[in-house]
Amino acid sequence: MNTPSNEPEPEKDFWDLGDDDHKTETPDKLHTPAIKSDAPSSEKKAVPAEETLTIERKSVNHIGEEAETPAPKRRVVKVEHKPTSLFEKISIGIFFLLILGAGAWTLANYYDQAPEGNLITFTEDFPVTGEYITISEAETWWREPRRKGVNPDRGIQLSAKLIPCVQLSINGGSDSTIRYAFRNGEDQIMGDSSTIEIRGGKFEQTGSNTITLNCTVGFKNPSEINPYVNGDTKPWTFEVFEAAAGEIPDRNREPIIEVRIDASYRENPSEEEATES
Repeated sequence: MNTPSNEPEPEKDFWDLGDDDHKTETPDKLHTPAIKSDAPSSEKKAVPAEETLTIERKSVNHIGEEAETPAPKRRVVKVEHKPTSLFEKISIGIFFLLILGAGAWTLANYYDQAPEGNLITFTEDFPVTGEYITISEAETWWREPRRKGVNPDRGIQLSAKLIPCVQLSINGGSDSTIRYAFRNGEDQIMGDSSTIEIRGGKFEQTGSNTITLNCTVGFKNPSEINPYVNGDTKPWTFEVFEAAAGEIPDRNREPIIEVRIDASYRENPSEEEATES
């Protein structure tokens, strides 16, 4: 018969209480912190900053598209407007006065040195009394040259299609000589400048106090009358100088009349009217 021993049974180890299926880790492997190495890993490749930013932008966009870089914010700077001081106001006023003074001086100097043109004053009020005769009327117009008939125009240039005409009337006066001339818009004498004798208050050429005169040149194209009518071109003029009988009038003197050729047009006169003129 076996007698129970008084010796205590050895305590079973704590690690043996677990199931055999459970594996335990050694104390060296438990709670062991990871040691970071400062040396670059041969397996990991360093990513540049730009590529890193690109990866981060792509990760934000969940749709799969690259997100656009947001525009930089503008910095708003507030400028405080200070009121203009009295000194600044006076300085600005003096500056503008200097500009106005310089402009006025420039204009005055320009007009003083600018060439003076001939200012034509046309005779419009009749009668006009000169030293020897009195001209009661001067009527002007344009017409086509009269190249055929009983009394055709003489000395008219073949290129002239429209010529200026004047009907001149006198009222009394002493025996004298007049000289007439036609001028174009450039103040150039056009055609022949002729003289006419006056005896006893009548034109020696017609025997009456009325005579019709025409220029030997004119418009080469009939359409030139259109801008003339509209006032787009300078007018032609007719002038008369006077002198004593038997003398040649001086064209350097002031003419007794200077009239503009009207823009009106007339048909050629009949043969009877042409014979009378």
